[in-house]
Amino acid sequence: MRSHRLRLAAAGSGRAWMRAAGFVAFWLVPAISSAQLFVSPTIVEVKAYPGGTQSFTVNVGNSGAGDLDCKLTLSAMEVTDVGLPMEVSDASRSCRDWITVTPETFALKPKQGVRVNGRINPPKSAGGGYYAILAVHGAPQRGQTPRVPGERIRAGVEFSYRNLIVIMLTVPGPEIRAVVEAAKPRLLRDPYSDSLVLEVPVRNRGNTHIRMQGRADIRSEAGGVVEALEFTSGRGLLLPAHQRLYRSKSRIKLPDGSYLMKLSLIPEGRQAQPMETHFPFHLRNGDPSAAELTEAQKAELRAQSQGFLLSPTEAALSAPPGARRTQSVDIANLTRDPLTVRAAIMQWVRDGASQDLVETRAPAAHRSAASFLSGSLGEIELPPLGRRRVPIAVALPREASGEYYAAVCFQRAGLDASETARSRARHSLLLRVGGQGTRAPAAVLTALQVRRKPSGAFEFDLSLRNSGNAGFVPEVTFNVRDADFNVTGKLLATEKVSFIQAGGEARIVMDWNQVLDAGEYQLEAVVRYDPSLPALVARKSFSAPAVSGP
Repeated sequence: MRSHRLRLAAAGSGRAWMRAAGFVAFWLVPAISSAQLFVSPTIVEVKAYPGGTQSFTVNVGNSGAGDLDCKLTLSAMEVTDVGLPMEVSDASRSCRDWITVTPETFALKPKQGVRVNGRINPPKSAGGGYYAILAVHGAPQRGQTPRVPGERIRAGVEFSYRNLIVIMLTVPGPEIRAVVEAAKPRLLRDPYSDSLVLEVPVRNRGNTHIRMQGRADIRSEAGGVVEALEFTSGRGLLLPAHQRLYRSKSRIKLPDGSYLMKLSLIPEGRQAQPMETHFPFHLRNGDPSAAELTEAQKAELRAQSQGFLLSPTEAALSAPPGARRTQSVDIANLTRDPLTVRAAIMQWVRDGASQDLVETRAPAAHRSAASFLSGSLGEIELPPLGRRRVPIAVALPREASGEYYAAVCFQRAGLDASETARSRARHSLLLRVGGQGTRAPAAVLTALQVRRKPSGAFEFDLSLRNSGNAGFVPEVTFNVRDADFNVTGKLLATEKVSFIQAGGEARIVMDWNQVLDAGEYQLEAVVRYDPSLPALVARKSFSAPAVSGP
């Protein structure tokens, strides 16, 4: 793991500084920040017997053009819920105090490397797995700071580097094993995509580490295969006395109905036996639940369910204006009965809360692609547990410019057609249709607010509008700056941001729970929506009151 620290050096007379206060141009000198620290390996796995000694080596190098002063430090290690190593002052199974490394400090010339020798000596009472972090800190050797032409002010940027090396020690003994326990899975609904989210807390009660993989297979009530989920977050190393959160999100929108999930936790190698469990769950109005249903409730849910699965549920087509393209959608019958499905071309709108709506009529100023679509729609017959592929033709007008939106809504014949626009979106194909070479992205930040909640936390509220002719997924960062304009905290809105249609709006609200010293601050919102365009920046001043004691 590598981090960079940036330090700004400035010196000069008060008068020169005041003259520069209106607009300060800092000259960045490449030679100051040209050093680059690297380490190998980043994970050291060592086996040492109780009371014995084992050696290991680590290579540290400078691949840049500047000199580096390096220092090594050892710390205890823990692993976060999502699997990131973290330096801590102490941990229950730390081997930090058993490790010595030489040299602890050294200088590196450009393109020079050093071999660090380490020795680890576990006590006779040790047994199992123990862990530590060896941190390598590299700082550029201090030199003369460059002078800004015409002023008595010097400015420059210095980068420092910090690489973390994970040390994993195994001490053999008679009772060395991993004991893995999985808590009850949690089923959630992603509020921005309507997808199913599965979370499984897993804990290791043993005395050594283990590497795990996870998989969840979903079948319909009738036994049809729906989807296989791989755990992409929380997968991998599980330390003793640690808990990890295995997490996965469905790539498709499951229709309402009853399902069966087979959950498998698979250790690498032969350290432990695979763990498997089966449990039923259901979706009603898009909300998942593992609560047990009565036979009457199952029958009611079965009668209200669409009974089929669409793939894909979203698609993007790009073509030159005047050209034609075809998008196919697969419809799978999840039941043991024949189904008749009706298809209709409708309007797709994503509202300011990032919710998909499938409407019968387009709102004012909406960029509709409904008139571009055609195909063998109408009624589609599906055999029991069978599937059909339905082609949809798209003809882009010659005058088309930018991006347009439409939906093809599929509905089981015989169901009540009086649905909400939100529920229709869960069984529709949502289409983006764009003219090649005609994108003109643009965005406007319309509001930025800071509110203090009764709990003492701050709420950041950003509104933006897509004023261009093409959709985008913005990258949003909130920076908290103090009175000296230094960044004291940062929030990345990774899970709060989704696709914004051309002409659409979005609102991003996040809580800031970090304690701030009493004083004046600025909230800075930075929005990047296209790599070829500059970021949008908005700022809002706010005050943090003094926190009274108990």
